[in-house]
Amino acid sequence: MCFKKSMGELIMKKIKLHKGKKYSICSCGLSKTLPFCDNEHRDYNDKNGTNYKSVKVIAEETVSIDVNSSTWNIKSNVEYITVEK
Repeated sequence: MCFKKSMGELIMKKIKLHKGKKYSICSCGLSKTLPFCDNEHRDYNDKNGTNYKSVKVIAEETVSIDVNSSTWNIKSNVEYITVEK
């Protein structure tokens, strides 16, 4: 599922989360490992006076979820990502 925006397409990503594992989801759109955070926001925040942070998620059970962000305006061929324990 994609949503159109004036600056591009908003991409929905499906990820599998494993019970008890902590995940950091990107909220800035700069990560090279979308939908996961790689801390690119830290340098960007320092240079631009912004306050992006990753969204922390701890799975209570193994589950697949759909995630998206209005800052993710880059198309990706990855539609389903499985994260190993």
